Amino acid sequence: CGCLLLALAVIAPLPLAALTASGLRTRDNGTRLLAVLVAWILIQSLIVVSLGWCGVLGRGTLITVEVALLTLGVISWRRAPGGRALLSDLHTSLHAVPAWPIAERALLAVAVSAGVLALLAQPLIPSGNYDTQMYQLPMAAEWLQHGTVQARQEQWQGSTTFERGMLYYPGAWNALNALALVFGGHERWALLPSLLAWAVYGLAIRALARAAGAARGPALAAAVLALVLPLTGISLQAAHVDLALGAVLLAGVVFALDAGKAGCAVAMAIAIALAGFAPGIKQSGPAAAALIAFAGGIALLRRERCAALGVDLRRRWPALLPALVVVGVLGASWYV
Repeated sequence: CGCLLLALAVIAPLPLAALTASGLRTRDNGTRLLAVLVAWILIQSLIVVSLGWCGVLGRGTLITVEVALLTLGVISWRRAPGGRALLSDLHTSLHAVPAWPIAERALLAVAVSAGVLALLAQPLIPSGNYDTQMYQLPMAAEWLQHGTVQARQEQWQGSTTFERGMLYYPGAWNALNALALVFGGHERWALLPSLLAWAVYGLAIRALARAAGAARGPALAAAVLALVLPLTGISLQAAHVDLALGAVLLAGVVFALDAGKAGCAVAMAIAIALAGFAPGIKQSGPAAAALIAFAGGIALLRRERCAALGVDLRRRWPALLPALVVVGVLGASWYV
């Protein structure tokens, strides 16, 4: 039952996430895949936090919303050709991999192998991380027990030490731990969101390397090197939010630069959403949001780029509405 529910959670946001990525002007499939992952994360976090603020967070409501989301996504997918075109492009890119130079195929094999090993290890090897067992997972468990993200960890209610700060810690990323916990039905599944952060981190590094002028091979090598660093590996077996914050920062810079260079309203919307998401992950998130905004400003220094983005914004301004919802619910709500 837990595996089926986890499969539902994985599949439900994919149609809408793919439609979001299909609105990008870039033809780089790595960046579009990054957009799919980012949109998936934002949608699922938005669901959990919204239900939590409404005080109805639980397995039943989550299943209902996920089924409704999947239904909406399938209907939208059938009406819009963009998602199918994106799927076709990704399929074509996958078939082109055997023609890559052997060094690039070896790098890709290393990244895939590391991801598969991490996926197998997470449900089998218990986390020995202190913060995970004392803060993050108890926080998610109390949310689910009380049905609201306003539930604070009872173990720190009378504390006069620094741990009391955990009572006011933003939990927009921990919402994904709660989602995996409630659907998987066991703590062994609760760390799966760390793999999402890991994947976003690698894809964002590759995209930034490509934006800086690197060829496909060196860009892939930079991403793989970052993914197999010991510090990155340690983060996979914990519910720490530091890897997630770093991944969101880098992804936000990717789409902020893309918004300026390509004059793309959808890329700008994703960048705004990620900048709003960052403060909800950690209290140092506003600094990450400022860096994303700074990157966007640098990309728009040229007048012709501003004009191109303005034209696309006038045509596709509704793309900004869900981004502003993310800013309010996932970012600002914890501080208000």
